Amino acid sequence: MIYLENSRKHLFPGMVRYYDDFPIPGIKFVDITPLFMSKLSMEIVINPVAEFFKDKVTMVAGIEARGFILGAALASKMGVGFVPIRKKGKLPGEVYSASFMKEYGEDSIEMKKDALVENTNVLVVDDILATGGTLKAVAQIMDRAKCKPVYYNFINLNLLPENYHLNGEIYVDFLIDMKGKE
Repeated sequence: MIYLENSRKHLFPGMVRYYDDFPIPGIKFVDITPLFMSKLSMEIVINPVAEFFKDKVTMVAGIEARGFILGAALASKMGVGFVPIRKKGKLPGEVYSASFMKEYGEDSIEMKKDALVENTNVLVVDDILATGGTLKAVAQIMDRAKCKPVYYNFINLNLLPENYHLNGEIYVDFLIDMKGKE
């Protein structure tokens, strides 16, 4: 994992809410929507990431649902296209699909087969990386679509083991530290 410079981390106290037992008992839900409610906080989150990746990618893919918000904003800022990665059954036509386990069950995600051409340089964006299951499923989809290189960027919860690996470079925008809050 490659950690992006994180001097912005101190700017976000109070911008994250925690909900116990949501969506099911035993899960602590991390709500980052306050980050999206202010032009300033969105700029603080988006601008450094867009600057870092602006010459590295030609497309941004965002993972449903909060990854849509961050991904579309990044794509717009960088002047590149955006591809949604959706939950199973939400996209028409032929799709690449992959399943994964999350904290409270199995899920599947999909991307339209004609969304990316082979060898596209893609930045995959999601909001939070907790277990890493979703990101591994996206990596399978990117492999099937033959996109290289693939970069992954997310707001880190600092919960992932150090030996977590994917086929692609993982860039961590370390804005939220959940150590001791899990």
